[in-house]
Amino acid sequence: MDDTNLADALVELRGTFDDAFAHPYSASAQAVENILAIRVRDDAYALRLTEIAGLVDGRTIVPVPSPLPALLGVVGVRGQVVPVYDLGFVLGYAPATTVPRWMVQLRQDEVVAVAFDAFEAQQRLTTEAGETEGGTLPDSATGRHLAGVARTDRLRPILDLASVYEAVRRLADEAKAGQRGRVAAAQ
Repeated sequence: MDDTNLADALVELRGTFDDAFAHPYSASAQAVENILAIRVRDDAYALRLTEIAGLVDGRTIVPVPSPLPALLGVVGVRGQVVPVYDLGFVLGYAPATTVPRWMVQLRQDEVVAVAFDAFEAQQRLTTEAGETEGGTLPDSATGRHLAGVARTDRLRPILDLASVYEAVRRLADEAKAGQRGRVAAAQ
């Protein structure tokens, strides 16, 4: 590169650098959301890290007697006994044929975890990366428990874990009411 081209390149770089500071900072353009990319059965989903108290891998889930097919059992996490529910079942899939290896503890008042089939990645999405234009969602994304869509390697429905938690609570309350009804009828 001769001196003239080098001088032109430096002027262009200096102009680009100065222009970057000439415009006000736009926080919305820099918005970042952290997600976990997961699989429920064979479908891709995303979970917001802000809704998760912890990711748990490979713990033995101890089955407990329950009328709830969604309840896989309990697991010990940080000195607590945590009930573990099948996320797929809560989303409307058939019950799991094998015990899922992965689970997340939900960030709720009550200690609860949901298990899923595969953890794929933790990713940081910018607002631009999270846009949903173009592409299609998997057929499984029916709108139930969905909070949005993340564009990663594919479009992934983002699950609303507060909604999932409420569904688990309803299932548990219905099972308790059913048990009370059977006990009352037997007396």
